[in-house]
Amino acid sequence: MSSDEIAPRTAKTPPLASTQDSAAPTARAVSAQCEATTRQGARCRNAPIPGTRLCYFHTPGAAAAAGKTGGENRRRLPLVLRGAGTVHLETVEEVRLVLADTINRLRAGTIDGKTANALGFLCNISKSVVEASEFEKRLSELESQTAADKRGRRKAK
Repeated sequence: MSSDEIAPRTAKTPPLASTQDSAAPTARAVSAQCEATTRQGARCRNAPIPGTRLCYFHTPGAAAAAGKTGGENRRRLPLVLRGAGTVHLETVEEVRLVLADTINRLRAGTIDGKTANALGFLCNISKSVVEASEFEKRLSELESQTAADKRGRRKAK
């Protein structure tokens, strides 16, 4: 297939009809093809931006502005979990309930995978913290019982 047979990226627009007298020196027909040349030295085959002589890719700053706009449009807005409420996660059971709710919301399609992954990660951290605090609480209770038992034995002697 030759380079002449390759279709352009954008549809060519027909030349605009001039409302002015064609003999006037200021009247200029708008080309249906970009006037810039490609890196290979051939003329660009894209249609120009209406009212200009260059296509979207050869107009200085147009592609960069579009890339920035596209990036802004792809930006994810924070997800608000409606009906989730505030969670305190003070017991392993509460962590389990939040994790189950996350799984159910993911399966229902109300949250995306990235959000569910983040919640699962945070639940895992919370579970470790809750288990450590429960362990510390039980240990301090045992230490206080042991100290009370030692005091009771000393008084009994």
